[in-house]
Amino acid sequence: MTESDKKLLTEFLEECRHESDGLSYDSKNLTQPWICKYCKVPFGVRDWRTFTTWDDLGACKAALVEKGWWGEFLEFAFERAMDEHDNIISRFDGDFISWLFRPVEENGEPHFCRLVARLVERRENETTR
Repeated sequence: MTESDKKLLTEFLEECRHESDGLSYDSKNLTQPWICKYCKVPFGVRDWRTFTTWDDLGACKAALVEKGWWGEFLEFAFERAMDEHDNIISRFDGDFISWLFRPVEENGEPHFCRLVARLVERRENETTR
């Protein structure tokens, strides 16, 4: 997942992707938080979402439901599952659900959140046409 994907998802979640104001960082004291140049709150590296955890998956799922995109997301994800796994996933059953609700793929990369990023990206591209 690229940094632009993470930024896209952070905006989708209506959260701040904290960036340092460049003034408050102390390289000798890594426990001291930075101050975000956008929201002006202190933050540390651990405050960034990785989009690889169950918490991140849950936040993305909740945002999809809140925005009324859940059904569209399921259709989008099912199309992706069929593209990637031809005959393995043939219907909405346990195989699809197991495939869908994984925070990470076998290689450690985000799975569920990556699908959300692709849907958000597709929707943005459709609105700019």
